[in-house]
Amino acid sequence: MQSGFTLIEVLIYIAILLITTVALLTLLFSLDDLFLNYRANQLLHTNATTVLQRMTYDIRHAESVIGSTFASNPGTLSLQRGATTTSYVIAGDDLMVSVNGASQGLLTGQAISVPSVLYYHYDNGRTELVRVRLVLEVRLNDFIKRKVFRTAAIMNGTYDE
Repeated sequence: MQSGFTLIEVLIYIAILLITTVALLTLLFSLDDLFLNYRANQLLHTNATTVLQRMTYDIRHAESVIGSTFASNPGTLSLQRGATTTSYVIAGDDLMVSVNGASQGLLTGQAISVPSVLYYHYDNGRTELVRVRLVLEVRLNDFIKRKVFRTAAIMNGTYDE
């Protein structure tokens, strides 16, 4: 009696090993893509929340809108509250905020760019509303994801109680 494997058995084992290896590599690459997609979504939503909360707060507390560019990209938004003017502008791919002409810095993180921001102003004679359409883009390695976010707020200083 001879011990060992036949040629057919060795080829079957190699084929099973190759199929298993390819399946594991495919799983690893898809997990990597899944992680990048999750991380991109997390960065987009975190930055959008930060930016839109700040804008909504400033819009709600504003008394008037001055010197702004509406319904065009890149839009600018300048809000007046008492002696304070808060402005939102795009510089390159970054969204910047300034108060009374002094830059307060970037509103978004390093991996985030702002390809578009549009502002819309509605005034019915009694109240004023500002609507914001913000597009954020994240780049992680070769992975790029873009998402649109929106908010609107009534300027509290513009209506009578």
